[in-house]
Amino acid sequence: PLRLLAFLAAAAPALGWAHGDASREVRVAVRSGPVVIDGRIDEEAWAAAPWATDFVERKPRLRATPADATAFRVLYDSDALYVAVDCRDERPERILARTRARDVFAIFSDDAVSVKIDAAHDHRTTRGFVVNAGGARLDYLAPNGGRFQREWDAVWDGAAALTEDGWTAELRLPWSALRIDPSDPPERVGLNLTRDHPRRNASYDWSLMPPPHSPASAYLFGHLEGLRPEESSAKLAVTPYALGVAEEGAGRPVRRRERRRRR
Repeated sequence: PLRLLAFLAAAAPALGWAHGDASREVRVAVRSGPVVIDGRIDEEAWAAAPWATDFVERKPRLRATPADATAFRVLYDSDALYVAVDCRDERPERILARTRARDVFAIFSDDAVSVKIDAAHDHRTTRGFVVNAGGARLDYLAPNGGRFQREWDAVWDGAAALTEDGWTAELRLPWSALRIDPSDPPERVGLNLTRDHPRRNASYDWSLMPPPHSPASAYLFGHLEGLRPEESSAKLAVTPYALGVAEEGAGRPVRRRERRRRR
């Protein structure tokens, strides 16, 4: 399998996969106000960024429309990218977040979202950032769509919150973690998001990663547009942020601490 994945990665440009799904594009917006990394998408700053929707089921029914909707939006400032994810679930009482430890692959068996970025836009190197519904985190590096190297550790923040309609997550990814110079960002970077939904034994992709491709195949990513090099860092807002994480006992579903509807 590893040899096949390596072959597919090398052959991707010739096979026309190097740019992923060309229809998958989302624009980033400049952060104009404070964003607290607590998992709740309730700050006014988020309204400046459009929602990206239309996730596609990878499993169990390839290319099917998921029964539960997922959407995300992206902001940036001179320090970081900010990603907000809204995961709807018609059975929120069955949301799972059994993993509590950092950098544990068991997180993919929980309700979790993965933000995957090809910062160099070379269609080869994926930096992945994962948050489950309880706020546990994993990061990894995956060169050429190969083995997830969880020994790669970046400095970033992520948190999750339960809502009346499912759960939400916020991530703050510093430019240093992405190896991007904030004074001269690229116009576009490779981007994909995946949601793991254990209640349905399902995975949903924004830009579909069909088998036998690796879930970290950067040549199949969509694109984040609008990181403007002409925007000087002095024009971008810099506001303190905070991280809030809630943990639950291992092996049990996450219990809802409150019922609230996202604005």
